[in-house]
Amino acid sequence: MHTDSTATERSAVPATRAARKAASRARILAAARDLFEDRDFDAVTVGEIADRAGVAHGSVFHHFESKKGVYRAVLDAVVDEMDAAFDDSMDAADLDSVRRGLRAHLMYAAQHRGLATRLVLGRRSTDPDVRAASERGRERVLTAIALVLGIDPSREANIFVGRVMATAFDEATVLWLESDGTLPAHALVDWMIEMMEAAIDAVPTLEGRTGRRSLPGF
Repeated sequence: MHTDSTATERSAVPATRAARKAASRARILAAARDLFEDRDFDAVTVGEIADRAGVAHGSVFHHFESKKGVYRAVLDAVVDEMDAAFDDSMDAADLDSVRRGLRAHLMYAAQHRGLATRLVLGRRSTDPDVRAASERGRERVLTAIALVLGIDPSREANIFVGRVMATAFDEATVLWLESDGTLPAHALVDWMIEMMEAAIDAVPTLEGRTGRRSLPGF
């Protein structure tokens, strides 16, 4: 069978170029991630990112447009990984599954302390991109928990309570990381669950109604 080698070579050129472009972008992202793990956004320069990645400085702007673009890409990657760690542990529609998800969340944060802390505290940032990255992961986890517990995630009171709980969990996570594991992770998760139970039970009060709602499994 005759093969047009010239046509094959031509088709391979774009693929090779695309592969090189993807590899360059991946190196930049990995280098930026290492640097932002240890230092705040303002303490890292584009030059440092490029040097660590082994690329020309212009390549950073070519792939990400700005240092903020690189930072947002790093935070988005961390959000995806934290979501995956949480989702992979949510294998049943019960509170034990929520416990496993929250524990996996804490374990990921402990293994990626710098970036996890920056992401959690990103909701306070004046940068809308950083706030958006921080909020994206938070909303996904809240929705997943609500669906497991049979709670309507679109109900106004539930949204309010969920955001308050997320803020409390965020602060607890940061304090736990700063304590270097003085509090056992399982104890912190149990406390989070109990606090969440009390908050959900009190939703009728928030809506001006009487009565309490019990979470399944309690």
